Amino acid sequence: MSDAPAQVPRIPDHEVLRIIGRGSYGVIWLARTLTGQLRAVKVIDRANFENERSFQREFDGMSSFEPISRQHPGFVHILHVGRSEGFFYYIMELADDVAQGGNIDLDAYQPRTLKSELDGRGRLPPHECIELGISLTDTLETLHGHGLIHRDIKPANLIFVGGVPKLADIGLVAASGQYSFVGTEGYVPPEGPGTAQADVFSLGKVLYEITMGKDRLDFPEMATRLDEIAEKDHVLGLNDVLLQACAAKASKRYASAREMHEALLRLRGDRKRPRSILPAFIALAVAAAVTAGIWFSVRPAHVPAPVPIARATPSPTPAASPTPAPVPVHGSLTITTEPPGGKVVVSRGTEKLHEGSSPLQIDDLPAGDYTVSGELGFASASNTATVRNGQPTAFTLRFPTGNGTVKISSAPGGATVYENDVELGRTPMSWEEVTPGPHRYKLHLQGYKDTTVEGVVHPEEQAVLLARLEHNLGPEPGKPWTNSLGMTFVPVGNVRFCIWETRVKDYAAFCTASARASTTPDFPQGDDHPVVLVNWHDAMDFCTWLTEKERREGLISDRQEYRLPSDHEWSEAVGVGAETGNTPETRDGLFHKIYPWGKDWPPPKGAGNYADQSLKKNFISGYTDGFPQTSPVGSFTPTAGGIYDLGGNVWEWCLEGYKGGSDPHDWGVLRGGSYANRVRTEMESSYRNVVSRDDRDVIYGFRVVLADDTE
Repeated sequence: MSDAPAQVPRIPDHEVLRIIGRGSYGVIWLARTLTGQLRAVKVIDRANFENERSFQREFDGMSSFEPISRQHPGFVHILHVGRSEGFFYYIMELADDVAQGGNIDLDAYQPRTLKSELDGRGRLPPHECIELGISLTDTLETLHGHGLIHRDIKPANLIFVGGVPKLADIGLVAASGQYSFVGTEGYVPPEGPGTAQADVFSLGKVLYEITMGKDRLDFPEMATRLDEIAEKDHVLGLNDVLLQACAAKASKRYASAREMHEALLRLRGDRKRPRSILPAFIALAVAAAVTAGIWFSVRPAHVPAPVPIARATPSPTPAASPTPAPVPVHGSLTITTEPPGGKVVVSRGTEKLHEGSSPLQIDDLPAGDYTVSGELGFASASNTATVRNGQPTAFTLRFPTGNGTVKISSAPGGATVYENDVELGRTPMSWEEVTPGPHRYKLHLQGYKDTTVEGVVHPEEQAVLLARLEHNLGPEPGKPWTNSLGMTFVPVGNVRFCIWETRVKDYAAFCTASARASTTPDFPQGDDHPVVLVNWHDAMDFCTWLTEKERREGLISDRQEYRLPSDHEWSEAVGVGAETGNTPETRDGLFHKIYPWGKDWPPPKGAGNYADQSLKKNFISGYTDGFPQTSPVGSFTPTAGGIYDLGGNVWEWCLEGYKGGSDPHDWGVLRGGSYANRVRTEMESSYRNVVSRDDRDVIYGFRVVLADDTE
């Protein structure tokens, strides 16, 4: 649905005040009646639907719910349903204010929902979670009993009216069996919405969030610091209920809200299902709960039975003749599967009676209904077989045989999805005709750690895979970043340039980690001086080591790598401009009298570490920089982009060869000059120093870039 400002609708006999929420397919308004009563009005706009049929489906769902909305305390009361040109609307009771309860300030009002409770309080006490679960499963059972389902149960759609929890955002209620994919990711089961069991799954995820204090996508992780929770036993008991409610396979889940309701009652300590109670008792329980500031079940524990009155003992009567025991009724059951060879389980209620591979013959079986479930490969099925007295029953369990579908979503969205290194698309995405079986997908999003999701695709079922991406400690787009060695990088074009040449201490870390020998020059250097006496191969090995190191540490993704800058990238960093030519050879020396510091000659003071008067001979006349050999990186004025020593200090290796091809015998390319340079041509920004890639020299060093390997 669009987040664009909504036009104020005209609702008969109501003053529409302001928007207080946006739900599925509609906008919720605060409104006031002619008598001054405050109401919530949800407006369902036809423009939010692809076709008239979908729009009519929502209207039909609301029309079905409105007559029963006041039959249960857990339903939000629908007071009127209306229709106008281009939209329909329904008027409902207003939720409590998140801070003031029933005292509504029109300007500050915010509805109290389970989400606002969770945001304000965090993880809720287990006894409150149990009571809320008992209340909502009772409400769901009533909804399902009318042949309706909710399809979007989540914390934001559970409101409080007079302190009582109620199902809201009824806009997605539909007749049971409508399988259109609506609802909210993470609360929708793998098979999609559309059934009572799907609502049970959604409610289970809601109870998981308030019980464990974690996001639904973290399921089934337990609460943090579980041992410190006062009601730890209740949390563990709730966890057992939630694991069954949120089972990925519907066959492993509670079959109904009633089953889950009874499981929660057992957890609370009740031994049987409570009976209906008088409206006056409900009102009393509500008032008590609001006063105490707690939630309660809309069907609390049964009222204690009255004390029996003593009666006179009657005279004994003659014993009646014993009634003959009923004759057992039995039959036989033969189970086959289609396709053949499936493994089947026969159960009655919660008791498993028989299991084996088909065909399975069971004799002398009491007459009645049995649940037959089974698995064949990645397919599963379940159905009811009826055994009749004295008759053989032949039953075939049919498994789905088609392909399945996969839906992948991530938080945040927009992640690229790969399977076996083949790019499939970006999240959220779904596709059909997926071969049944286990599938594994990799999700990649710039600024986040690569994440893997996996699941089993079952025939003719939808597998929903969800991922919450973790922020990468690596670089954020467009911002400087410092790596594990303290090397700082800034964006240049499509890569990130290290702002200085690789230092002695950086290269020493590489040599220590890889047991590699290093060569030192015949002049003193500090840790922050650029490393020298490295050839092209040494520099490439350093980049490979650093890439592997930081991938292991989770600092960069496996789609990022350190490498030498290309000749073109180096030109872009120094600001040469648009060089023509496809190779370093064709671009060599195209721009004359342009230097890293500008167009002036001789270089101005502070331009860089070049051949100055400290060399005593072969120096630039009148130029002094204070360093006869290498200087600490960052000693001179950087470029406008914040990069140091693109002119002087040491020559820097580039990635490709002089002719630009992959010939390993091609000459290497060095850029930028060194502390020994005094010739004007060699100090020009477009000059290439062409040497063997095997050469090492006291004036040769390198710098690295961080790049995505897709670039």
